[in-house]
Amino acid sequence: MKGYYDEEDRFHSNECVMEVMGELNTGDPINLKNFINWGLNTFSADNYALIINGHGDSWEGFGPDATSNGDCIEL
Repeated sequence: MKGYYDEEDRFHSNECVMEVMGELNTGDPINLKNFINWGLNTFSADNYALIINGHGDSWEGFGPDATSNGDCIEL
């Protein structure tokens, strides 16, 4: 079973919060916006962090999606 432990060592299953979104174009900024909004609305917290990692070629855009003709998010 997949899940995580909170600060009080209580186990929470990820199975109750995960959603199957189907194929999404991760190079479309609307999908990133929707993901951020979903996270903010699904998991209440005092602080949030969004880490976007890449290979240092952000001047060409970020997160090319191979299944969507290489679409990427322009910075």
